[in-house]
Amino acid sequence: MRTVLILSRFFPPAFDIGGKRAQRFARYLPEYGWRAAIVTDVAPEGRRADPTAGAPLPDGITVYRIWYPASWSRPKPADSDGTVVTPTKDKKFPPDGLRARLGWHLRLPVGKELTLTPRAAWLARRIARDEGADALFATSSPYAALVYGVAAKAVTGLPLHLDLRDPWSMNFLQRTKSPLTQKGEAALEGWLLRRADQVTLTSETAAQAYRRAYPDIADRIGRIYNSYDPAQRPPPSPLREGPVTLVHFGNCYGIRRMETVIRAIAALKGRDGLTPERLQLLNLGRMAEKDVQLAAELGVGDFVEARPVVPYEEGLSILARADLQILLAYGDETLFVPAKLYDYLLSGAPILCVAPESELTDIVERTGTGFHLGPGDIGAAVDVLRAALEARRTQNPLTTPHSEAIEDFSARTTARELASSLDRMVAPSPGNG
Repeated sequence: MRTVLILSRFFPPAFDIGGKRAQRFARYLPEYGWRAAIVTDVAPEGRRADPTAGAPLPDGITVYRIWYPASWSRPKPADSDGTVVTPTKDKKFPPDGLRARLGWHLRLPVGKELTLTPRAAWLARRIARDEGADALFATSSPYAALVYGVAAKAVTGLPLHLDLRDPWSMNFLQRTKSPLTQKGEAALEGWLLRRADQVTLTSETAAQAYRRAYPDIADRIGRIYNSYDPAQRPPPSPLREGPVTLVHFGNCYGIRRMETVIRAIAALKGRDGLTPERLQLLNLGRMAEKDVQLAAELGVGDFVEARPVVPYEEGLSILARADLQILLAYGDETLFVPAKLYDYLLSGAPILCVAPESELTDIVERTGTGFHLGPGDIGAAVDVLRAALEARRTQNPLTTPHSEAIEDFSARTTARELASSLDRMVAPSPGNG
């Protein structure tokens, strides 16, 4: 069996989605001839940790929790940390204050973690030797992980798979950085990708955009979706009682908003006399401050409840009992497939996807798992909520999922795709084998 050295800052019990991606690869790669050794971080105090976030790993997997030096000051939890329910606020860029503004303009590309590159390369060389590694796999974020991957390739001579996950230079969040930082990171991105043997993103739309941006390495750029772990499937939901429940699993911030759903609830209250006893919107995580204010202004604040995030296993059970799982795109952005989609596919409850026509809506339609409508389409949202109310009354199913299509997004499928990529990287080149 071959060995891949995985560089991933996040790994369970750290809850971050990047950690779940790496953990699921490590869990299922042995079925396809690869074992993983993982270089990651400890689960630091003050950051969300969850022992249920990942199913047990098979024997023979080694985890090195040495990402940062012991004295390193780790980044503070971001808006995506839902351990509190304080609503998220829009941030101002550039920030106020001379010192903050100067720091924003002069921020080092990928941040101060860039200074740890020599250490990361030295550790990768040592561990690759000890583990007998055949290949390297570096997954972001942080984007420094990609730098570490290229540095590790330079000192080990091993083939390298860079996993961007979401776009980097094309990410809408780049617009929160200074023009100087954006230009520096765009140049660094190209330099790094051209030194990788394989590159992946988590949507085909994003992969196509990167192939157009980097035509000289287009044949190396692919797509491996995020996934759900079939071993963590929750038990079937019992007969639903109480109010019809809409559940959003995660945090809302920036351009990820629940405005369309909130306005649809208000419309049903006005037209049909809908009450909180018949329908509730539950957010497991942080809501956007603008959504909280909107619900109050429209007189539907009592329809909406926000709770802190719960352990992953418990969250899946809540999703499985939902009448509708709310799936939100990042506004009109189409290069992203939110990772919570795969939790929703695993839970089995119907999905209401608020997103522009895109790869995301195509997946919802292809899997038969729910409905999709554009941001701001209040009429369509009202129709879906009415259908959910009627389905509850009659106890009839709201959707007919297509199990074979859903299987395309299981962790076994994505691990097989990664194993195929790794196999190609280590295969002898023509004339050398």
